[in-house]
Amino acid sequence: MDYMFTYRVMKIIVTGLAFVLHAAIYAGVNISISAEPSLPSENLIQDAGFEEGIWKGGNYYKGKGEVRIVKEHVHSGEKSLCFMGFSKDAKGQAVSREFLIYTDMPYSFDFWIRSYREVPEGGVVSLRYYLDDADKTAGSVDAQVASLVKIPEKWILFSSPPKDITAETLMLFWQPTAKDVKRHYKSIKNNMIIFPKKNFANQERIRVRLCISASGLGVVWYDDITLKPLKSTLKYTVKGKDVSEIKVLNKKKEILKTENFSGNWNGEYSGALIVPADGKYRIEVKTKSGEINYGEYPGKNGI
Repeated sequence: MDYMFTYRVMKIIVTGLAFVLHAAIYAGVNISISAEPSLPSENLIQDAGFEEGIWKGGNYYKGKGEVRIVKEHVHSGEKSLCFMGFSKDAKGQAVSREFLIYTDMPYSFDFWIRSYREVPEGGVVSLRYYLDDADKTAGSVDAQVASLVKIPEKWILFSSPPKDITAETLMLFWQPTAKDVKRHYKSIKNNMIIFPKKNFANQERIRVRLCISASGLGVVWYDDITLKPLKSTLKYTVKGKDVSEIKVLNKKKEILKTENFSGNWNGEYSGALIVPADGKYRIEVKTKSGEINYGEYPGKNGI
């Protein structure tokens, strides 16, 4: 959820580690701050550890096999998602709830996987994306787990090709499912994926579902799937009288942006800045009288 807050500050009294805010007596300065995606960044996959019952098990839709939420093997928590294929023609899948991602923003995407002797042939973790005016899948980006002959029976993090497993026994690669030579996605490198706005009818956001599928003989477990934004657009609006300067700072108090309004202040200003999604940011507003007003985002009660 985005935090949107407006308040007036004239001075800050520090007591220990707590910040006590006092309302300004004079006209004051209003500072509103939000972010898209919201900060701090959150995992977009609901029930990413399969603990809450959102993901559903059942029989494979083709051949013989089962999808189960199990307790026998987990990476963390008490449950994981398991695919068990009992026939060569077996095909099954599990699909997440729909969520939104922002175009032109980098996201990290990874998951933990464990197998029993071999991974079912054709195991795929897909990000299936949709346009707002489309009911059918526009395309997808797939992390395909190649069929394995031997693999250590332990949990392995898939975000980029693992360094400790040889290419002959384990391979992770990405490919588009649609016959689109331009490829809707821009890049998948070092655990980063970007969906360019120009490839999606200039839409700010697109609808996405995560689909995990398996085919053929074999047993595989998934757990702790993560899809998180790496950057966000910080948006702020300042209203008030006699503002001379606005600064954007990070949690290290490094200045990211400065706007000066010597004689040009018209009572309101809105700005935006792309920032790392793991940070905390401060908007400092200086008036002609020298008063410093500020707001921080994110934080408890908007501070």
